[in-house]
Amino acid sequence: MTAVSFAQGAPPVSWQKDFKALSSVTIAPNGDLFFIGADARLRRIDPLGNEKWTFALGDISRGQPVVDASGRVYAVSYDDSVYAVTPDGKLAWSFRVGGDIFASPALRTDGSLVVASSAGRVVALDPSGRLVWSFQASAPIFSSPAIALDGTIFFGSQDGTVYALSADGKRKWTFRAGSSVFSSPAIDTDGNIYFGSADRNVYALSPDGKERWRYRTSLFVNASPIITQEGLVVVGSFDGKLYALRKDGTAAWVFDANGPVSAPAVQLADGTILVGDTRGIVTALDPTGAQKWRFDARARIDTAIAVSDLGQLVVTPNDGRVITFPSTSALAASEWSSARSVSSAWGRALTPEERAVRAQVRVTTPISPPPPVTVTPAQPPAPTRPPAAVPPVTAPSGTSVPPAGTGAGATTPPATTTPAITPTNSTATPVTAPSPAATPAAPPAQVLRLPANGVLTANGTAYAPVRALLTALGGSVESFTRTSVTVRLGDQTLTLVTGLLNNTSYAAVGGLRVLPGVRVSYDGKLREARIEANGRVVFVKVDPIPQRTL
Repeated sequence: MTAVSFAQGAPPVSWQKDFKALSSVTIAPNGDLFFIGADARLRRIDPLGNEKWTFALGDISRGQPVVDASGRVYAVSYDDSVYAVTPDGKLAWSFRVGGDIFASPALRTDGSLVVASSAGRVVALDPSGRLVWSFQASAPIFSSPAIALDGTIFFGSQDGTVYALSADGKRKWTFRAGSSVFSSPAIDTDGNIYFGSADRNVYALSPDGKERWRYRTSLFVNASPIITQEGLVVVGSFDGKLYALRKDGTAAWVFDANGPVSAPAVQLADGTILVGDTRGIVTALDPTGAQKWRFDARARIDTAIAVSDLGQLVVTPNDGRVITFPSTSALAASEWSSARSVSSAWGRALTPEERAVRAQVRVTTPISPPPPVTVTPAQPPAPTRPPAAVPPVTAPSGTSVPPAGTGAGATTPPATTTPAITPTNSTATPVTAPSPAATPAAPPAQVLRLPANGVLTANGTAYAPVRALLTALGGSVESFTRTSVTVRLGDQTLTLVTGLLNNTSYAAVGGLRVLPGVRVSYDGKLREARIEANGRVVFVKVDPIPQRTL
């Protein structure tokens, strides 16, 4: 297993699942996530990771889906086509552009769509899928079109040509960079555009196509720039640095990232700048370029981090996982705060009115699973004789519990024969047996406590030994690999991403929310996580301990 170190200060992972995600994630106003997977399916999932529907495309694609105001989704594919999908996952129409489509489409204010392909063809389609106009570029296009307030369309091509087209598809001007332009342009309120090139430069052009300046990095710049609330053009390079450039072309600051940066950055309303790199590290910086925290996603990141206005950050490393974090800040209301301007991926400059509305967006409560709900199934009457006490679950050690990977899952006595256990040394309310009644009463939930010395705390997240935790919840470990464990809880199985330490598999406590019927809550005062499933309650003490590496 690749070593994983969890840095100090990152937010806890809310949940993560392997959805075979391939494209960047687009987020609708209601918080739903849209993306294209390695199985050539467009997916819609809710903020808690529950799949609502999938739609089969003709091929895979890394182009980011677009969601319009009505909830319709536009997705592109390497089968040369663009698909319009209804909010409930049905095909509205498709259009064959010609040439694999790598670039993300752009949505105009009138609802029409601009799509560019690797055959160099650019088309505008009206909301019904009818061709409005077509333009032929001189080389393949991998740069996603960006649309200015006046309707001008900008994009780059593989031969280094940057195009400006009028709203009706006519060429306004071209500019020639020193090499290929895979970077998608960012546009400021004055109509200036910014992009990177494989010739190692970041360029700034005026609205009429004249070069304003260029800034030299040490390697090629394929990442797409953003423009922050502070008016800085922020873009990464394969030289492993993130550059923040003033609009006069001078560097405000340069951050040395963990590895080459090909993903776009994104800025939150509180000023935080987030970016992933090819070594799998997500870095959060303040507006001055000082590091706030880092998180190791364990796989290459070359897609943008998505930001929900409802309080969620979404990371999609290239191993197919979707990883989410709670956030207390929405997307910034700057000139171009993400690679596609907004979380719905419109790819156009916002009007002053739209930016004013965005500036009012506030996250009141970060997205998290619903609060625990106590479910007490009907049970036989409580036994009249005093049952034998059941000891609390003991954390695994090298000898007392088989190491992860033996395939042996411990069993747990039925709920009807196990009495409630009152936690010791705790302020939790003791659980007592129900009083006899004419109608058989359900016994209380079993309450167990996982010893603190069996829990690792790092990166603001608690990691518990999987086997002990699943046993306490009435589940078992079915199978394993060095990086994951397949567990059974009730009649369902699911795979958890894990880390290995001292021959024991650990999983993030918060990540257990993906298991069926599991509820996880956290008491900040007691520094304790409460996990409920199958009528059982397990308390996990989350005390600060020395940082460990999984």
